[in-house]
Amino acid sequence: MISNRSSLVSRELANTLYCFKLITCRDGYILIQAFNSALHVSSKAWGFIPEEDVHNTLNAGGEEGKEWTFRRVGNLTCWAA
Repeated sequence: MISNRSSLVSRELANTLYCFKLITCRDGYILIQAFNSALHVSSKAWGFIPEEDVHNTLNAGGEEGKEWTFRRVGNLTCWAA
């Protein structure tokens, strides 16, 4: 009985963490920061995304609208290119 409950809690925690990861990566800002950090320590650094091309969407504060949508799409486009 206890192992079933523990297994259920573990699955719920895993699902919650997965959803959190998706939410934090949905605008590309964190993906770009991680990509640039990895390139910074790489011996074959190419494809660095310049800071002026990156939109800091973490400070959006729940704002929505065309401007923030454009910034999020711009980040994901930079990261995917």
